[in-house]
Amino acid sequence: YNLDSGKTLQTGSVPREIFSEGITLLGRGLYMLTYKSKVVVEYDAATFREVQRHPFPYGEGWGLTTDGCDLLATTGSQFIFRLRPDATGTLQLASKVEVTHQGRPVKMLNEIEYVTPKVWINQWHTNWLWRVDPLTGICELMMNIQGLHQWHGEATPNGIGYSVEALGEDK
Repeated sequence: YNLDSGKTLQTGSVPREIFSEGITLLGRGLYMLTYKSKVVVEYDAATFREVQRHPFPYGEGWGLTTDGCDLLATTGSQFIFRLRPDATGTLQLASKVEVTHQGRPVKMLNEIEYVTPKVWINQWHTNWLWRVDPLTGICELMMNIQGLHQWHGEATPNGIGYSVEALGEDK
């Protein structure tokens, strides 16, 4: 997609049996986390052709981002799963970090976005966004976004967008 022109440059399709919950670019791979299929599908970022399916045995896939070296995933639990490609390109669990606020676990972690050097995570069925240190799991800041919109039932905040350019920061 070209942001300046608004034109779609390339499209791809997701197999019917897969419900995607997150997608991110890492190196030459486009990694897509599945909701219930227990896999991370890796695509070639240039061609959108499927490269391989990596096991994801940690639960339902809820959110996926990258810090530029590893993939960071959420499952609706209180954990961030750090996945790292090994020498053969296979994803391996590098760490599992519990997210806490004032010593208590923060559960229902959903969408996740890496904003150097922290992650922002929305908590499903709440109006809370959390800024978390991805190495320690400690919540450093919380933001209630209730005033942005009137959400009801399942229609709660579910997504985080971040743009370096929009904030006027250096790349």
